[in-house]
Amino acid sequence: MIYWSPETGAHVVSTQVVAVWSALGWEAAELGYPTTDQDGISANPIERMQQFQGGAIVQNWLGVNAAVYGRIYNRWIESGGIRGAAGFPSTNESDSISRRGRLNVFEHGIIVWSPEN
Repeated sequence: MIYWSPETGAHVVSTQVVAVWSALGWEAAELGYPTTDQDGISANPIERMQQFQGGAIVQNWLGVNAAVYGRIYNRWIESGGIRGAAGFPSTNESDSISRRGRLNVFEHGIIVWSPEN
């Protein structure tokens, strides 16, 4: 599928990425519109990433797609993204147990955001 916006132009979005993006609310939600086509991120052709205005949808070596966005995305990128300590995202962002913050589970840990930190 091809998605276009005046701000980001036209970008090809795979059906796997569409499944995650649509579940999160399409362009009206935190991710916004795609800003790149889905690109390979390693020598493994399964590992891919598509950038959006507010984050990214990443496909790991198992073909699992997960979204990272907002403050958690910013922290993940600051810490090295897929090559950093956290590695690949394993889940989409969700409420923390306390429901006072948000979290993403990654290959090697969890990044948590709350209004307090």
